[in-house]
Amino acid sequence: MNFFLKIIKKISQHVRLAFVLGADAHSSALLFALAFWLPLRKRIGRGQGNSIRLDLKKFGKHFQFFITDSADAAVLKEIFLDEEYACAADTPPKVIFDLGSNVGASVIYFKLKYPAAKVYAFEPDPRNIGKLKQNLEQCTDVVVLHYAIGGENGTRDFFAHPESGISSSLRERVSGQRPSVVEGRTIDAVMDELGVEEIDLLKFDIEGAEYEAFENFRNMAKVRRFIGELHLDLAGEDKERFTGLFKRFRVSTKQIARTRYIVEAVQVI
Repeated sequence: MNFFLKIIKKISQHVRLAFVLGADAHSSALLFALAFWLPLRKRIGRGQGNSIRLDLKKFGKHFQFFITDSADAAVLKEIFLDEEYACAADTPPKVIFDLGSNVGASVIYFKLKYPAAKVYAFEPDPRNIGKLKQNLEQCTDVVVLHYAIGGENGTRDFFAHPESGISSSLRERVSGQRPSVVEGRTIDAVMDELGVEEIDLLKFDIEGAEYEAFENFRNMAKVRRFIGELHLDLAGEDKERFTGLFKRFRVSTKQIARTRYIVEAVQVI
């Protein structure tokens, strides 16, 4: 029964994606068909096959998105349907840091909503970089940085999830994982490196590294708004301890799973 419920849920998700995001009849039909094709391609061992280009729309604007697996479809749902990173900014942000850009859906979302913003996209997973750059070719004023954001500078062990590019982390999530080595940076370090003095919007989805990234962030007061995902199962801290890091901010939380929250923190001036 659980198997059939999962199938029904998957089909329902793709129907919503097709109806809301499809730019035309062809793209809507393709989005729906992917509900069946992506799981089948994974089952027959072609999970990392060629990308499929989708022509989509959001905020009345058209964009392209290249999809290769079910994780990409899940990202589309979270960002463009559920709008996990929607926030009511008083003025359009000029500088956005996107920590954990994955394959670029969140960057595209921000560029569609705030076309004049300069976006710095940070992504450590080497498997995602190619797809990230492919999806962002359509965007202007975006800088891609192959860094793992956390609490330390220098090389870090990075655990690429064997099944899902959205679940890779500085934390070992699957027993026996062999890490690769990536460049780690603190937020302070990248602000200094890039010459960025203020950040209007900082989005984070860094799979458990969020507490260490913000714990010693000395320039936190130079960020106007934070929004991102807190992974209690990975961060090793409770919700109150994490939200307590934002001392001069108005903080709100929304539970999206048993151990996951969307946290938004707005600077109180």
